Amino acid sequence: MSSNPSALLLSLLALAPLSAAAQTTVTLTATADTTLDSRAGAANVGREASFGADSGAGWHRDAFVHFKVGNVGVVQKAVLRLFVVNGSTTGASVNLSRNPNWSEGSTAMPREAPFPIATVGAVLPSTWVEISMTNQVIAGGVLDLQLRARSEDAVAFASRESGAATAPQLVITSLPSPATPAAGLGAVVVADADASAVQTQASTNFGSEGVVFADHNSGLDQRLGFVRFPVAAARNGRTVTRATLRLWVTNASVGRVSILPFAEAAPNFWSESALTYERLPTFGLRTTMSPRVVQGVPQDHWLELDCTATAKDVESLSLQVATDTSDGLGFASREAADHRPELILEFEPVPCPAAGCGAGQTCVANVCVGTCAVSDDCSAGTVCAMGTCVPGARAASLAATHALTADDP
Repeated sequence: MSSNPSALLLSLLALAPLSAAAQTTVTLTATADTTLDSRAGAANVGREASFGADSGAGWHRDAFVHFKVGNVGVVQKAVLRLFVVNGSTTGASVNLSRNPNWSEGSTAMPREAPFPIATVGAVLPSTWVEISMTNQVIAGGVLDLQLRARSEDAVAFASRESGAATAPQLVITSLPSPATPAAGLGAVVVADADASAVQTQASTNFGSEGVVFADHNSGLDQRLGFVRFPVAAARNGRTVTRATLRLWVTNASVGRVSILPFAEAAPNFWSESALTYERLPTFGLRTTMSPRVVQGVPQDHWLELDCTATAKDVESLSLQVATDTSDGLGFASREAADHRPELILEFEPVPCPAAGCGAGQTCVANVCVGTCAVSDDCSAGTVCAMGTCVPGARAASLAATHALTADDP
C-alpha cells in the first residue's frame, strides 16, 4: 500500500461508486396464480387462463397471485400490473396474504386474515391495472397477494397461463446495494442504540444482547425490535444524496414484517439501557420514510431500505420492527461481532475553496478531507488511515454520540 495519503484517497475515490448509481428496472412474472372459493367442494381453477374475484351472499371467490423477488438491489419503486379480462364497476381490495397455504393445485382458501394495502376501483376489460407495491417489496423476499371483490360485479385478470404478453407482472426499479463511500463523499454510520422488548418480561431490558428479535408468537408473548441511527452527527451539515439502511438478518421470517420509522430530537432519545416492554419509545416525530410491510425476509442477508428523503434532515432515525406471525425475525445488533446495523450515507461533493481547505484538512480530488494522527481526530463514520480520515465503522465513538442521553432512564 502506498504511504502517500493523497494516493490512498485517490484510489478509494476511483473504486467507490458515487451516489449517481444507475437505476435498473426488472419485470418479474408471477410464479403462481389461482382463484379460490370459500364454498366447500369448489373446483380447482389454477391452470386456467384467467383468475379473479367475485362476491355473493355468504360466499366469495378470491384471486391469489405470488411473486418471488430475487437479488434486485435496493428497491426504489415496485408496481403490480394485471391485465383485465373481465371488467368491474366496483373493482377489488388488494391484500397481503399471511403465511399462505395455497398453490395452483389448491381448492381450499387460506384461513388467515389478510392485510389490506390497496384498492382497485372500476376497471375496463383489455386494459392494464397498475398498483404500487413499493412498500411491500424487498430484495430476496416474496410478494403474496389476495384480491377480494367489493361487490357481486366480478373482476378477472389474465393469469400466467395466458402467455407472457398478458401474465401478471411485478415491475421493480432499484439501485445497486451501496458500497463503502469514498473519503469525503459519505459515511458508514453504525447504530447507536438497539434493543428488544418482550411482553412476558415486561420490566426486563435486553439492550446488551447480540441479536434484536421481533416475534408475534401467540399474541401473548410479543417481541418488538428497535434500532436507532445518529444521522445529524454523521451528516455534519452536508447534503445527503443517498441513504441506505441495512439490517443483517440472523433469523429469517416467512410471515409479514412491519417496519415503522420514527424520528426524535435531543434530548428526547429513547435509551438502549432503559427500554422495556413497559417503557417503549413514544415514536417521536413523523418522517418522510413510509412504514413498510414486507414478506419472506431471507436469512444471512442484508435487509436494505432506502431512506434518502428522511436522512436529509432528521437528527436521528429509529425503527420499530414487528411481525404478525409466530415466525419471528432476528437481526444482528450493534453488540454483534460483525454485520452490525448500519446506515450508509452518500454526500454531494463539496469543492475545495480557492483559498484551500480549513485547518486539519487537505484537498484530494477536489474534496476537502480530514487529516489525522489517530481515529479520534476523525468525524463519525471515518477512521484514521495513513494520516487521512477514510470510511470505517467505529462503534465506540459512534455510540458516544448520544452518551449524555442514551443511558438516561
